[in-house]
Amino acid sequence: MERCKTCKFWEPPKSQSYGEVPGVGRCQKVVQFWDSAEWDEDGDGRKLRPEFADALAFVQDGSDYRADLYTKPEFGCVQHASTSLAVTRLSVAKVALTTMLGGKF
Repeated sequence: MERCKTCKFWEPPKSQSYGEVPGVGRCQKVVQFWDSAEWDEDGDGRKLRPEFADALAFVQDGSDYRADLYTKPEFGCVQHASTSLAVTRLSVAKVALTTMLGGKF
């Protein structure tokens, strides 16, 4: 199974600011449950909004204010989307720039 560290939806920690834990990132693919659902016509229950019909995972906290899914780089997920194309493009660009600069990069 593919891991978060190679997923385009995984956001690694940016700094050691207040509340962040080194090595623990945030999944941008999961959606907040409260935002993805709406009240049904009777007002008795909730249903998924059409634009979230394909979502596979949701997060929710007790207040419905904010919720995030935090993972370590080794966590695996069926929603993985590889960043390898971006890495490949970056590698090609670096080789081209190095060649243009005569190996001084």
